[in-house]
Formats: sequence, structure tokens, C-alpha cells
Amino acid sequence: MALHLALLIVCLAPARFETAPPPLPTIDEVLARLDRTEAAIDNLSVTTRYVKHDRSMMPGNKPVRVEMTTKFVVDREGRSRYDCEGEQVNFGPKKGEVRTYKGRWSMAFDGKVATSLTSGADGKPHFAEISDYPAWHGVNPLEFTTRYFQKTVTSTLRAKKGRVVEWKARQSRPVVVAETEVFTSKDGKGWKTRYWIDMERGVIVRRAALMMRTPEQGWREYTRIESDDQKETAPGIWLPMRMLYESVDVPADGGPEEMSWRFEGVNSDWVVNQKLPDGLFRLTFPEDLQVNDHRKPKPPTDAK
Repeated sequence: MALHLALLIVCLAPARFETAPPPLPTIDEVLARLDRTEAAIDNLSVTTRYVKHDRSMMPGNKPVRVEMTTKFVVDREGRSRYDCEGEQVNFGPKKGEVRTYKGRWSMAFDGKVATSLTSGADGKPHFAEISDYPAWHGVNPLEFTTRYFQKTVTSTLRAKKGRVVEWKARQSRPVVVAETEVFTSKDGKGWKTRYWIDMERGVIVRRAALMMRTPEQGWREYTRIESDDQKETAPGIWLPMRMLYESVDVPADGGPEEMSWRFEGVNSDWVVNQKLPDGLFRLTFPEDLQVNDHRKPKPPTDAK
């Protein structure tokens, strides 16, 4: 049965307050509130049902739709583990041919080494891999809680001189908007990131990366994450039941954006700060399975 997900419609109408809007918090107050949330979370686990649309590498730029369900565990040190079942894209054998296939994928990253296992839809392992960095089927849940681009939002705002911009409203709740200072690249483009923060709950409900080619074109988002339907999963910890993560192509002539890829997801079974079993972040491979090692060799050191 096909998975049906409602489109995540975002309302960013001006905030409505019974009286005048309160004064904007300082950037230090915003950072302190997010620090409290970050400190309260040692680890998270969640099950997410995704619909993924991918146009980025498809022949003729025709998007392909796949469905998957991923069970994810992450901790604050960046270690992660997931088990995914669903569809993926395969190319060929004919030129320009795109097909989808069903399978299962597991990955564990202990902070130093990533181990992964690919299996058929029946669960029979096909091959195993070892690499220096993790690759995910789905979205690391920290990316729609307290982090962005695998870094804490607080560290980004501190390093890039974040400032508080304005009040907005999202899902009928007041949120404050903060953004980083503008970085100008050698080709003259401007770059910054922007965050919509619910100060009462201590959560980031939207984050986006923006670019500006010319002042006439203005700022344009090229990737964004939206976290909605927050629930208090544990005392004082609010986590999203719906998420959207998408990347868009922004034409150089200033025309309308085009979707590159998009994850739309429904979250369930959140668990906060559980006791994690030993060895969770390293997979054990069947003895008769070929293992492909993609780790880059370490540079030799001078002998003493």
C-alpha cells in the first residue's frame, strides 16, 4: 500500500500577540536556551517513514519517487546506527534507464569507522563495506533537532557572529529568527544560514542555507529543513512528528527554484536518553561475506 504524506505547508505570517510583541531576545539568550536543549539530550532514537523525490542525477531531470522506513539511533558525540527497509534507485543496464528496487540497509558509525551492510528485500546479505565516514539512508535525526550540517546550531551561530533578526509565527506559535553573518566568496556570492527558534520549547523549527548572487536577485534558499508538529517526548524535550528536508536548484538568471531532492517524513517511536547496548555502533559481518574496505590509508609517519 502506497505511503501517503500530506505536503508540509509552512505558514510564516506575521506573529500575532495579544499586546505588542515582546522585545527581541539577545543572541546570548538564544544560545543559552538552545544550549539547555543540547545538554539535555545524550541520545535519541526514532523511526521515520519517508517519501523521497530525487531529480538531482536523473536522466532528463525527471524526478523518481521512492519510499523507505528507517530506524535511527544517534548520540551527542555523533555516533549513529540505522536499519532501513524500502526502495532505492538503480541505473541501467540501458543508457538512460532508471529502475527502483527493494532492499535493506544497515550502517553503524562509532566516531572513527563506518560499517555498512546491504541486503536484498528477503534480508539475505549481498555485501559489506568499511569506510571513514557514514552514509545515510534517510536523515540523521539530529539534523532536525539541534544541529545543521552535522554541527550544533549554537556552535555555528557563535563562530559566525549570529544575530537575532525578528519575530515570526509558525504553526500559530511565536518564533524568533536568528542568522549568521554574511560570508562573501571570491566570486562575489553572499552566503548565510538562518534559523527559526521556538524559545519557550527550546527547539529549532526551521533552518535554511541561503545565497545571493546579486542584490537585485536578493537572498535565495538553496536547502532547508522544516520540523513540525512538536511533541513533548520527554520532560522539557520537544521533538518533531513531521519533517521535510530538501535541496533546490536556484537558476543563475534569478528564475524560480527547482527541486533537486526532497525527503518528506513522519516520525514515530521517539526515545530519549535510553541505555544503549555495547557494540551498537559497529556492525558484525557474516564470516562468508566479502567486505569492501574503502578507508583511505593513513599517511606514513617519519621513523624516529
